[in-house]
Amino acid sequence: MGDDSSGCAPFTTGSNRHERFYYFINWWTPTCEAPTSGSGHCDTIDLVPMGHDGGGMMASSAGLARLFSDNFYGDGKRSYDFGYPRIQANVDDPYPNPAYNETSDDSQKTVYAGNMTFAGCYTDSGTRTLASMVYDSPSNTIEKCTTACANAAYTIAGMEYGSQCWCDNQLGPYTQKALDLGCSQACPGNASETCGQSNRLSVYSNGVPTSRAAPSNPEVVGNYYFSGCHNESTSGHALSGPSYSDGKNMTLESCAAFCNGYKYFGIEYAAECYCGSYFGAGSAIVSDNTCSMLCTGNSLELCGGPGALS
Repeated sequence: MGDDSSGCAPFTTGSNRHERFYYFINWWTPTCEAPTSGSGHCDTIDLVPMGHDGGGMMASSAGLARLFSDNFYGDGKRSYDFGYPRIQANVDDPYPNPAYNETSDDSQKTVYAGNMTFAGCYTDSGTRTLASMVYDSPSNTIEKCTTACANAAYTIAGMEYGSQCWCDNQLGPYTQKALDLGCSQACPGNASETCGQSNRLSVYSNGVPTSRAAPSNPEVVGNYYFSGCHNESTSGHALSGPSYSDGKNMTLESCAAFCNGYKYFGIEYAAECYCGSYFGAGSAIVSDNTCSMLCTGNSLELCGGPGALS
């Protein structure tokens, strides 16, 4: 909780600027590990005192943060008197009362095509929570999207930005479940329904949705051990032996088999396999994050990146 007070007169704003903090603790009890031991700490609430001309950036390590704007009348009341609060990325409940989180509309209880029911509001990003967008329609509804996904043999449907319909059989590995109020955009085809929000998906699923495993660089592939992500050499390729490219079926295993007998094999741009017995001049180990492209033949494996080899 931060204080951006409008005045500091005694017994008005200044002396009561933290009174709301204790009110919020009443609703969200801090989660502490052995708080009386001297080494315990509380993770659910942060207090950030700031002067009346102060400013600050606040973020929660859990990815959710409430930012309440309060005029701090200083009347001694513990009840809140703020206007409509700001919330981080539309994921959090705007009211300081957990009872509001239990509210739901009829669409969350209805069974739709493919035996899909409401599974929750989920975050979305560039890695995509659901892989296949089947349409972007100004008449989108929950019924229309779940039917489209079920007809395409998918078990999960998700609506985003109001008009988009996404389908899949599993959630992406990096998605997180947000509060239901994070998906607050009305469906353009039925204003009584909600169809996600910016970077938020209203997810409907046949059963509890599961998540795909995150892609990785395995430590061992055949007779080879992972030695890191290497950039290309200053002249030519880092590995100058035989090579081949496969835009559809490249895997770490297939490249390892192709390079059998060479000391190193490496893949870059998701589909290019290179072999060699030494690295060219200028090639060095870089951050593993540089090798983040999925192998064209196995979405659970990483096959280098632009100018970088796994």
